[in-house]
Amino acid sequence: MICGLLPQVSLGQSNDVVVLKATVAQNKKDKAQVDALNKLAVIESGRKPRQAFDYAQKAEKIANAINYKWGYAVANQTMGDLQVRNNRFLRAARYHEEAFNTMEALFKAQKISQQKLVHFISKSLLPTYRLLKSKKSPVRRERRAIRRYQKLYGQAGPYHSEHAKIVKEELQRKKEELRKKEEAIRAKDKTISDKDRAISTKNSELEGKASALKRTKYQKYLLSQQKLILSLEKDSLSSQTDTLTRNLRIKEMKEKALMDSLILQDLEKKGLALKAAQHKVEQEKLTAENKQKKLIINFAIGGAVVIILSMLFIIRSYLAQKKANKLLALQKEALAERTDKIMKQKEVLSKKNEEITKQKDELATMNEEVQQRNEEINTQMELIETQNETIKQEQQISDALLLNILPEQVANELKEHGKAKIRHHEMVSVLFTDFKGFTKLAETMPPQELVQELEKCFTLFDEIMEKHNLEKIKTIGDAYMAVGGLPVPNTTNFVDIVLAGLEIQRSMDQLKAEKEAKGEPFWETRLGINTGKLIAGVIGKNKFAYDVWGDTVNTASRMESSGEIGRVNISGVTYELVKDFFECEYRGKIMAKNKGAIDMYFVNSIKAELSISGEGIAPNERFKAMLEEKSKEVASNPTMAA
Repeated sequence: MICGLLPQVSLGQSNDVVVLKATVAQNKKDKAQVDALNKLAVIESGRKPRQAFDYAQKAEKIANAINYKWGYAVANQTMGDLQVRNNRFLRAARYHEEAFNTMEALFKAQKISQQKLVHFISKSLLPTYRLLKSKKSPVRRERRAIRRYQKLYGQAGPYHSEHAKIVKEELQRKKEELRKKEEAIRAKDKTISDKDRAISTKNSELEGKASALKRTKYQKYLLSQQKLILSLEKDSLSSQTDTLTRNLRIKEMKEKALMDSLILQDLEKKGLALKAAQHKVEQEKLTAENKQKKLIINFAIGGAVVIILSMLFIIRSYLAQKKANKLLALQKEALAERTDKIMKQKEVLSKKNEEITKQKDELATMNEEVQQRNEEINTQMELIETQNETIKQEQQISDALLLNILPEQVANELKEHGKAKIRHHEMVSVLFTDFKGFTKLAETMPPQELVQELEKCFTLFDEIMEKHNLEKIKTIGDAYMAVGGLPVPNTTNFVDIVLAGLEIQRSMDQLKAEKEAKGEPFWETRLGINTGKLIAGVIGKNKFAYDVWGDTVNTASRMESSGEIGRVNISGVTYELVKDFFECEYRGKIMAKNKGAIDMYFVNSIKAELSISGEGIAPNERFKAMLEEKSKEVASNPTMAA
């Protein structure tokens, strides 16, 4: 709680420490130096409180010297907050008093807004005052500090109350803005949903085109494989053609060599035959001159045969070459056709590649459009998230204020359905208190002190109600009203509310003793309780109020007005439910309109055997066990209080 008195330091402030120190180092003794020193004091307050105090003290001196009132007030506020952290409350009170007086003068001169003054009251004065009030046994210096803070709080009260009205009006305005923002967000959500559906459709189209592109890529791969196979076949065919040509040439050369060899052999044979014939002619020349002509004819015939054979060889070679040329021409023609077919396939493949490239360009363009659209959507989503966070923070503030005036369950029902139902409850206990002589005492006390004393008492009552699981309904002037068993029903509220009533009277007795010791005026309390049926709910349209109605409420009010100072006065119905737990005293009857005489009882204390140490103040374990059994009994028969 003490740490909360000092302003919170943001990351941005921490990053500016170097700049602030540079400003201070210039020592110009101007407003900028004072502001820098005050900011450094706030930043260093959590880590180096001694150095932070030095910064603030230096800022105070310079601000006083140059008559910079706002810087002077902030420096005193910071020094006061640092003194609170060190439990030096009297010194803190002096600094806070100086800061408040300076700020009040600036506000009256219309040099600062009321919000700044209220911020100082909320962040420094009130937390310190409440911290001091929470001390059970304050020492002398702390008591002096409490008196100074009481005086300060009395001076600051009107500003704080007026600011509360402004905050309430601002809250109403923000709720209306919040409603409009929610409508705008719902409209944006619908637009985004439509855009999301359009993007989903576009993504489906892109997926289809991506699938087609994959098929095109596969066809391209098949064509490249076919092209490779044709290239290999072409190379193989070219190799085969070269091999065939070489084989034909070798065969031609071999045949030519063979024919030449045959001719040579034939010529050799003819030569030998000619030699033999010549030899024979020479041998027979003498005996057969008539055979000479025959030999000459034979020789001529042999030459003719050789010529014929040569012609036959030439003709055969020519025919073979012609056949080979024809075969080669056919192979070349087939190769040309195959090459032409490959070229056509290459052209088709080239066109398909162009189409694929075009589709890839279109797909890239579409991807860029989709990416740009996604970026726009992300930007809109970030804006919506920021707006949602702002709305959430404003909603939390609204919820906190709503819980200050309504029970949590009723507030939740109101937020969810826009209204809260009026409900009937079988067993509820109602408590009323009132201060004796309040009107007369109010005539003699200053208004600030009167309001301050009321707040002190009602804050004490609020704490007691919360401790005993009771719900405060309202205060009217000096009257205080609370109930048990609402808005969530329970079967122990009749005991809880009597325990709370006893604790209120003990606390008021203690406060009375302190006031008497100081010679100050004091208040005494009447307190009445009744248990029974009632109805409860929220009334109002623009300004909500949770309230209860019924004869049970009226009877509880009569118990309070007919009670005695310092005593807990209960009805006969409540007595029948709690008599086993408390020491009670019958005090007679009271006449009630339309009901006749009603029994009344005083509750003095918890029964000795059911209290710790037999003092009759705090319940012991036996008390709690009996209450648990009583709770089961009431749960099985909820009309016991009727």
